[in-house]
Amino acid sequence: MNATQQQQDIYDYITERRKNIAVNALAGAGKTTTAVQAARYAAASKTVGFTAFNKHIAQELQDRLGSTAQASTIHALGKRILTSHGQNHEIDGQKYHKLHKQLFPNAYDHRGKLLPDFQGVIKLCDIFRNGLIDINENPEKQTKQLRKLADLQGWEFPKLESMFIEQSGQVMHMVKTGLESMNTIDFTDMVSAPSYLGLAKSQYDFLICDEAQDFNAAQQKLVTTLGERIMFVGDPNQAIMLFAGADARSFATLRRELNATELPLSICWRCPSSHLDLARYLVPEIEDRPGAIEGEYEETVASALPRMVRPGEMVICRANAPLLSLAYSCVNQGIPVMIRGRNIGSGLADIVKKLKPNSTQELSLKLKNYRTTNYQRLVDREASDTTIQAHLDACDCLDILAESHDNVFEILEAIEKLFSDSDDSEKVILSSVHRSKGSECDTVYILAPHLLGRKGKNEDATIQEVNLAYVALTRAKRRLVLAEGAKSKRPETREWLAGMARSVRNGQEV
Repeated sequence: MNATQQQQDIYDYITERRKNIAVNALAGAGKTTTAVQAARYAAASKTVGFTAFNKHIAQELQDRLGSTAQASTIHALGKRILTSHGQNHEIDGQKYHKLHKQLFPNAYDHRGKLLPDFQGVIKLCDIFRNGLIDINENPEKQTKQLRKLADLQGWEFPKLESMFIEQSGQVMHMVKTGLESMNTIDFTDMVSAPSYLGLAKSQYDFLICDEAQDFNAAQQKLVTTLGERIMFVGDPNQAIMLFAGADARSFATLRRELNATELPLSICWRCPSSHLDLARYLVPEIEDRPGAIEGEYEETVASALPRMVRPGEMVICRANAPLLSLAYSCVNQGIPVMIRGRNIGSGLADIVKKLKPNSTQELSLKLKNYRTTNYQRLVDREASDTTIQAHLDACDCLDILAESHDNVFEILEAIEKLFSDSDDSEKVILSSVHRSKGSECDTVYILAPHLLGRKGKNEDATIQEVNLAYVALTRAKRRLVLAEGAKSKRPETREWLAGMARSVRNGQEV
């Protein structure tokens, strides 16, 4: 395929200029194809690197790049830096578990099991390092920064504030000790330790970084030191990973830090024009491809979906409970389904095990109390909207499971069967909007669209919610169906999207 003018502008800039480049690649704009070709234009440089989201994608990229560039995950690049400054580090995913037990034995019972008051402290250690919180900052400021990051990621805070402060102190001690004990490293060390230890130095003459809108602070710091010239690619309108520790403004942060020239990729090669007419309410600059088909767009009621969906199609939703309810309706109709996200299922199973019910009736009663008390705790500490909604969504899911099964064993068995990380073309794929990012399908249903685009507590949270709506609207290649609940009071679709766009501009209620 011949390069578009936008693609050629990027390639020309690589060969003619010396500045860093920020490629603003909108949904379906062929960013990976463009980035791979960009690597070939940069091949005149001595070394070209390409960062990928995970090992699987890195391998696929390497197959496409050949000898043009070296594809790696950011973790692999960080490990290479650490190895170049000392012995061959042993990878130990339990490093900080062991370190915590060694430093704070009183946090464990006589069997060596972590006491309830200290559950989650290892996750808190990851949050600290991924946020690259300054280990030399005063403890009060460290705790404040850690609280903010932990809240955004839905970390389960202890009941007492004093216990959180104690856990924060343990984390600070663990991180400092861990950085002094680099004979073993875990995966978070790979990304954060090179910056903490001042070891990160340029590895490439030209470095291409994909999915830059979703980098956390440690990833940003590492990649900005790895290349003499850097081209980072991303779509700030698809920044939806705030809950996973990403910097909500990562694209803008990198552009500023690198003083990069921004170049667009705004032509969508995936979506029909009727779908893009809707997406343009939120992202006006997204363009139709030449000769784009009109496509199909329709609206229906959610109750009609079990009769409409077919294996190989995808249903997406802002929350998981509506997907779970749909899954059972489909099963009753003999339609095979799966829900993306084994870790979502694991989280639900963990709540069941935590509540220790002897029957589904007891689970329902305990869930009622768990929903109320935990909700109030979250409100009292001013938790993020995402964290509060995730709690309520999990409770809704478990209510559905309790109503659908005769005993607790069946509930746990159903969770194991329904939730998966492997898509199956012979099943209907049910996915949260978060997990649909990067996916596409001929036919996509958006279930309960009124859940999208809600106003958050602050500007970043509102932008994330509107970004989710944009992601949802740009997954279908042919047919897009909005399936709303019968009692929904959502405005007419175009009015709803226009209000959503205003909420970002003015902070108004959607």
